[in-house]
Amino acid sequence: REAQLPARITPGKDFSVLFKIENLGYAAPYNPRPAKLVLRNRETGHEITLVCARDIRNASRDFQITAKLRLPAGTTPGKYDLFLALPDSYAEISKIPAYSIRLADQDCWEPATGYNRLNHAVIVR
Repeated sequence: REAQLPARITPGKDFSVLFKIENLGYAAPYNPRPAKLVLRNRETGHEITLVCARDIRNASRDFQITAKLRLPAGTTPGKYDLFLALPDSYAEISKIPAYSIRLADQDCWEPATGYNRLNHAVIVR
C-alpha cells in the first residue's frame, strides 16, 4: 500500500524504511520468512542486501515492516534501485524465486531473482 524510503543514503550512517502491506486473500506465511531490502547499483549491478525483519510470519491482514538500517562503510557511491525481497528462510530454497512472496502490484515482480521492484532509486554518496 505504501513505502517510505530515503532519497539519499550515506554509508556508515543509519536510515529508516517503512513498508505498509495489505494481505488480501492469503494466510500469513507458515515458514520463517525474512523481509530484505536489496539495493542494486545501476552501473555495476552489484547488490547489497539488508535485513529489515527476521520473520514476518505474524503478519496480519494489514501489517508494517519498519527498520533502521545501515549501509556498510565503503559502499560505492552511485544510484541504486531498491527492491523488497521476501524469500523463504531455508538456505536450500531461499535463492529460488518461486519460493519468494510476490506482491500483487503490477510490473514489480522480477522473475529471475524473486525480488519485488519498488520503483524507487536512492543516491548513495
